Amino acid sequence: MRGGAEDLRLDLEAVPWSRRGAFLAISSLTRHQDHPGRHGEQAPGLTLFDLSGSRFFGDWNGILRVLGLTAGHEVAIAVRSATPARLELVAGAGTIEVAWDGPHTLRFRGEGAGLRLVLGVDDPLGTQIAFPAGDRSWRLIMGEHPHLAFAVLSGDLRVLAPRVRTGPDAVIPERITLDGLPGPDGRFELAVTQYVSGHREPAAYRPFSACVEEVEAELAGWTAAQPAVPPGFEAARAHAAYLTWSCLVGPRGTLRRPSMLMSKNWMFATWSWDHCFNALALAAGLPDLAWDQLMTILDHQHAEGAVPDLIHDSGALFGFVKPPVHGWAVRRLERAGVLTDARAAELYPRLVAWTEWWLRDRDADGDGLPEYHHGNDSGWDNATIFDVGFPVASPDLATYLVIQLDLLADLAARIGRPPGEAVAWRDRADALLERLLARLWDGTRFRAIRLPDGAWNRASRSIIPFVPMLLGDRLPPEVRAALVATFRESGLLTEHGVATEAVGSALHEPDGYWRGPIWAPTTLLTVDGLRACGEDDLADEIARRFLGLCRRSGFPENFAATTGAPLRDPAYTWTASTFLVLAGELA
Repeated sequence: MRGGAEDLRLDLEAVPWSRRGAFLAISSLTRHQDHPGRHGEQAPGLTLFDLSGSRFFGDWNGILRVLGLTAGHEVAIAVRSATPARLELVAGAGTIEVAWDGPHTLRFRGEGAGLRLVLGVDDPLGTQIAFPAGDRSWRLIMGEHPHLAFAVLSGDLRVLAPRVRTGPDAVIPERITLDGLPGPDGRFELAVTQYVSGHREPAAYRPFSACVEEVEAELAGWTAAQPAVPPGFEAARAHAAYLTWSCLVGPRGTLRRPSMLMSKNWMFATWSWDHCFNALALAAGLPDLAWDQLMTILDHQHAEGAVPDLIHDSGALFGFVKPPVHGWAVRRLERAGVLTDARAAELYPRLVAWTEWWLRDRDADGDGLPEYHHGNDSGWDNATIFDVGFPVASPDLATYLVIQLDLLADLAARIGRPPGEAVAWRDRADALLERLLARLWDGTRFRAIRLPDGAWNRASRSIIPFVPMLLGDRLPPEVRAALVATFRESGLLTEHGVATEAVGSALHEPDGYWRGPIWAPTTLLTVDGLRACGEDDLADEIARRFLGLCRRSGFPENFAATTGAPLRDPAYTWTASTFLVLAGELA
């Protein structure tokens, strides 16, 4: 792959083929993984996936297997070429092409081969049916999930599926199949549209070539709006741009704004600290969309002030939360010019409620130092500092809140709140900083302690105690100097970047989620913290290592700290976004 969006070639074993606005994707990634949507072994091959939130905790969201038909026989399909605008597939001696006709419709056309789509999900309610909706169209009803409409543009469509589910006329085939069959000229063309409540066929479908050209132009404009990168990283920039562009979905259901999913593999939701990193990558070139990414989670804030753990088009989940990195992110958005006066006024009460929730509802012992009550609330789900149990007063949480309190003081003054309000926020920030230093600083490093007895994991060598570097000049000089010195000696920095648990630690796990691997957000927080402490050279070096890691291994959920190998979900947006942020800074 070369440097331009038009030259990008996609590996469908890792990166789904999708587009901005779409809740559908085509992928060959069917292997098992312990994430939502991947709970069991699946047949390999090309699959059409539904990214609707209603499927998020299901066993499988691959709704249709994509196969070929030659001489009436089912054959596997091979991917000849996958670019953002077009898939070129091989089925026996024939070819099949796929393009996007807007965000909801897929266009399939073939020559010398037919197309077979096999329903790959079981409906526990037994409500999946298909029926003709006209001379050349069918509907596939998917139960409680979004449905599919099929229109024949050329050739024919043969459907094996029940038209009723009960009574003497019920037909329950072993599997539901939809076959696009070539006509006398050896060609076929189908349009497959996802819809939620109703669908009307257009009066005419535009040429296939126009669909391809539209996507090429849209992605080229998106890529041009991304930050510049240092020489040698142009191809990685194009890859990152495609990933962030294609993972945007349009407003639908719960979602009130265009929202970036974390992935269109199996992490197809938006979590409430991930969205901040995605907003940062869009700040310079697409400020309105950056604002949407910040606010998409805050749109669903609970009346008590908590921000949901995650959202998707089917709902918001409040079983957990995520850390309050929003003040830190807003500072960066403010520097980029995203935070207009009107937006500052809109944001202020949201951040007030979110901050007060932490200070009020996550302070079990009432000592003024908030705690995590579960690892998932921290965003660092299973980090080694939590091995002692809960609740845990962690230095990263206090750091985020000091930053957020300082921001609230500035916002109060900016939007014309009574003068005493800004002073009160600043006083509360000072008081929380004093508690952080008094209770969690031991002279060389910060600790995370269990309450109320103050126990801490002495074996832990996590990156979390170094998050207070973000406070920079807010820390006393001697604390700042000792913290940086301890970080340099911590063993956290590898040739590939910053591990979440030092490689030499007895608790390090190569694929242990937050117990070892390199993650994008921890990298950006560390780089920002070192810069705040005046350590620009070390910050630049860590940024360069991370950029090189992404160039070699792509943009997975995380990386093995010792080898740099990609781990978990292989196409994750906050990794791509962090790459774009750091590359832009180095450029």
